[in-house]
Amino acid sequence: MKRKLILGIVLMLISIPSLACECKIIPLTNENKDNYQEQYLIEGFKEADFVFYGEVIELIDREIDGYSEIFGWENPNYLKELTQGHFPLFDLKKILKGENLTFTDNRIQIYQDWSNCDMTFKKNQKYVVFGFIDKEGKMRTSICEPNRLINSKKDLRKILKYRN
Repeated sequence: MKRKLILGIVLMLISIPSLACECKIIPLTNENKDNYQEQYLIEGFKEADFVFYGEVIELIDREIDGYSEIFGWENPNYLKELTQGHFPLFDLKKILKGENLTFTDNRIQIYQDWSNCDMTFKKNQKYVVFGFIDKEGKMRTSICEPNRLINSKKDLRKILKYRN
């Protein structure tokens, strides 16, 4: 009986889809250990569709239809779930890459998938945000990007020196 139970649990765990992020990794080696973070930022500037400096002015909750289905279960009572602030609205301070993008009234809405890959932001904090434009034209970011919390002008200057 115990074997059947253990086998059943193992089979259930194997069948659950993975929720891990797939991030591009820069290998840490003896040669780059002193400038690893610099390489991460240089690569971020090169790969990103946009990079901006801004302050989170609002964390917007969105309802995702069928959220329960994303994770493989269905419950008719929970077909709409709040995303709990994973959609930050930024007051744009400076565009660092993507000057050809147009913004209305210096506000930038970042969309995320409400997954393990989401970057979490805090209201009234300033960030440098690296991101991409999805197929629908929405601006997105994730924890795979070298986003940085900016606490001082010195923090911002450190990042600006890696801009292409």
